[in-house]
Amino acid sequence: MSFIKKGSLRFFAQILLLLFVAQPASSLTVSEKAKIKRGQTLDLMVFLEVPLKNFQTPEFEKEYAEIKAKFRASLTYYYEVNYLESYRGFLETLVLLEKLYEKLSLQYIDRTNQMLQNAAQTIVNVEIEFHKRAIKNTLFDRDRLAPKEKQMYDPTEFHFTYTKRDISSNLEMGYNILTEAKEIRQMAMDVDKFLEEDKEMDPNTRLRRVEMYRAVISRCRQSKQNAVQAFRLINKHEVYKVQDQFKNNYYAKEYNLDPVFDPRIPDQYKVDASDSLNRLHSEEIRIKLNNENIVGQTPEIANPGGNKQNEAPAAAEEEPAPAAADPAQAG
Repeated sequence: MSFIKKGSLRFFAQILLLLFVAQPASSLTVSEKAKIKRGQTLDLMVFLEVPLKNFQTPEFEKEYAEIKAKFRASLTYYYEVNYLESYRGFLETLVLLEKLYEKLSLQYIDRTNQMLQNAAQTIVNVEIEFHKRAIKNTLFDRDRLAPKEKQMYDPTEFHFTYTKRDISSNLEMGYNILTEAKEIRQMAMDVDKFLEEDKEMDPNTRLRRVEMYRAVISRCRQSKQNAVQAFRLINKHEVYKVQDQFKNNYYAKEYNLDPVFDPRIPDQYKVDASDSLNRLHSEEIRIKLNNENIVGQTPEIANPGGNKQNEAPAAAEEEPAPAAADPAQAG
């Protein structure tokens, strides 16, 4: 993937914003305007469903409830053929959406930056310890007399000799995309600078601004995928745990692991990994991990934790079964 040179992205965006701000008056009827704004606001709301549920906060929940209430009232006016009030309502919905998208885009930037920094902490040590001239590399190349001589290095670290370049490339790509996201968000916030003094922002310009915030979220999701891939390479040896933890789970396929199963991804970032694929993390857990959609399956049988500590309660619940069978044998 090639990236736009630094500065050029901002220049072209400023030209586009000037065009958006200087748009001529529309000749559409109010009913046509209401119909268009209905579709635009609905599209923006649908996009928010996954991010808001994956990263739910009381503040986001309250603001989104207000947006849906305003949209519902506007839609009612639309059905009543009161297009003027409907159009006004959809414009007010767009204003509320703008505020929520602005906050959510910042949350995505902060979260993405946190993921990349976490992965970068590991790669610094890897770059030093597994450099081709590093002392540790001599241990890998040294011949030994087995079984008399034992390995003088951790075999789970050997993969860094050939994966460190891919780890570094993913982090570099992730940071480049995150930089784009930050620039786009800053340009969206700078829209007001192109407005004439004491002039209110027109609906089309406001829509473009919200779409830029949405582009920020999409960029951050791409950057998160690079961070996730870096984690998968850093913790490469952890993938073998899947064979024991989820051996009876239909959805756990080692060659194409979903984030909820992947032990290479830190637990605190699995929701980000699911979100980057536009998936509801709670549904991924409920269906794929707990198998609640499978008839006769329960979370205890599905063993969501994938370890022996979680298996113990399930075994304890099955112990009373022989007692239940005694009356039949007595008969």
